[in-house]
Amino acid sequence: MARIDDILTEIRNGVHDGWMETLTDAVASRKRKLGMKLAMELKSGDVVRVRDNVRPKYLRGVTFVVKSISGEKIVGDREFPDGRKFDKNVRFKPSMVMKV
Repeated sequence: MARIDDILTEIRNGVHDGWMETLTDAVASRKRKLGMKLAMELKSGDVVRVRDNVRPKYLRGVTFVVKSISGEKIVGDREFPDGRKFDKNVRFKPSMVMKV
């Protein structure tokens, strides 16, 4: 089996350009499945951290306490509120956060 470093190098060099849409779809599908798995494992009171690919950027790395999980949405309150708009009842897709 090919090593991930080799595959990534090939992608960067355009070897798999004809498969780009298929690769993108496969990665997106996998991220959704991992997100759903996380959502099933989380419970109220758990702490999650916002991933580094989320916008708005100022939410990146911020921790939230999970209040509820409903389908593909996690609702939480900021662990250390600072009076900003995004302190309470913030909604996330599971792929946007990781459990702390």
